[in-house]
Parts: sequence; structure tokens; C-alpha cells
Amino acid sequence: DQDNQTALQRHTLAAKQGNVEAQYKQEALPQKDVVVDQDNQTALQRHTLAAKQGNVEAQYKQEALPQKDVVVDQDNQTALQRHTLAAKQGNVEAQYKLGIIYQKGEGAPLNNRAAEKWYVLAAEQGHVYAQYNLGWMYDSGGRGFAQSLATAFKWYGLSAQQGHPPAQVRMALAFQHGRGVSQDYQAAVKWYSLAAEQGDTDAQYNLGYMYANGFGVSQDYIRGYMWWSIAAQSGAKDNLDGKDEISKSMTPSQFEKAQELARECVAKDYKDC
Repeated sequence: DQDNQTALQRHTLAAKQGNVEAQYKQEALPQKDVVVDQDNQTALQRHTLAAKQGNVEAQYKQEALPQKDVVVDQDNQTALQRHTLAAKQGNVEAQYKLGIIYQKGEGAPLNNRAAEKWYVLAAEQGHVYAQYNLGWMYDSGGRGFAQSLATAFKWYGLSAQQGHPPAQVRMALAFQHGRGVSQDYQAAVKWYSLAAEQGDTDAQYNLGYMYANGFGVSQDYIRGYMWWSIAAQSGAKDNLDGKDEISKSMTPSQFEKAQELARECVAKDYKDC
């Protein structure tokens, strides 16, 4: 059935007979060459009908409707209830958003225990940002939440393994300073390198520091200066005194080599530098 209009009619008929998926999927029909309900209010009504019958995605996505020319529930309490309903049915994004709501105290009273609960549920489903936020909460502590560097390391690790640069930097810092894990400079260099390859400025700066001082790698002013130069180009403005300091100990040929390597690295999008 390639006819969108026929498909729409079929979905509509099923929807009117109480088919939850049909009610929700009306909106998912291809949009090319056919106008399929451009009225946000109608879309909201359809989401609401499906949501009331237990469709988790509809419950959650009510909030995601376009906001132009239509008011889609600006009441924080109602939004909280909708997130909670979807989260209890296993919706990972709703669980993550509840974590943010309770952690920041925006839309609900600040409650770190509630934030932890919902972050954990999302993190156990592999949500990379929930894993990172849990790591940050345990790393920082405060507001009635006990600090646990070992638990922070666990959650940072899960997020970092999925390629999240801030989590990779946190793993590197943990290994560099022995926070929640035994000090290991080589492991720190590994995690800094992974984040630096993705353009993380903090990782690029810290990798330069490791090379310049010989932590976890052989001391290499050329590589150190290269990464500090790249960090500066990426927007780092602070703590670059070391770059100028080691340049005083470099020969003109080393200085030129470092600049050449920096240009090549940027051209390669920071890969294999």
C-alpha cells in the first residue's frame, strides 16, 4: 500500500475503534506530497488519546510536539506526572529527564535521592548521559548526597566506554590523580587520547601536559607543544603558560615540527596524532 491517503484512512478507522498503536502512528505517515494533519492541537489530542490508553511513547512524546502557535501543557506538575507515568513503564528518556528534574530542582523540589533512582534506571538501560550524571553526582557529593569516588568511577567508566568524551576525561582524571582507582598514568593517557581524538579541549590540553611532563609516556616536548597548540585552537584560553614555558626549551627545528604536527592533526580531525 503506497497510497498515503489510504494508509491515513486505515489508521484513522482503526484509531476510532480504539487501536492505540494506530492512534499514535497516524502522525508517523510519510509527509511527501500529502498533508497529514498539520494542526498541532489535533496532534496533541491524538497523543493524549493514545497516552490515556497506556501507549508509553505517546505519553512521553506529548511534550515533544512543536510549540509554535499552540500551548502544549506548560504546567510543571502535569509535565512531571507525564514523565513519571512514562518512566514507570520503562521509557529511558523519561527516566533520564526525571533524574534531571530532581537533580536540578526545576519542575519539582530538589531531591538527589529521587534523581539517583531515575538516573540508575536509565543508566542500567545504557543511557550514556544518565551514566555520566550519576558519576558526577557520586564524584561531587553534597546536598545530602554522600560522595563515593569508587561508584563515580564505575558510572563514568560505563559512559566512557560508549564514547562520551566528558566521561573519558573524568576517567583520565581519576587515573591521573588516583580518585576511586589506583593511580595509573598510562591509563590516564589512554582516556585523554580517546577524548582528544573527538575534539575535547580539556583532553587535548591535559594530553599536552602528560607529554610535556613525561607522565605515562616518554617526555616529549614536541607532542606536548602540539597538543597544547591544538587545545588553544580549539578554544582553550586558560592554563596555557606551560606551552610558552616549554617553547623556551625547544630548538627551532622542534618548534617547527610541533607546529607542523599540530596542523596535520587538525587536518586529520585529531585522529592518529
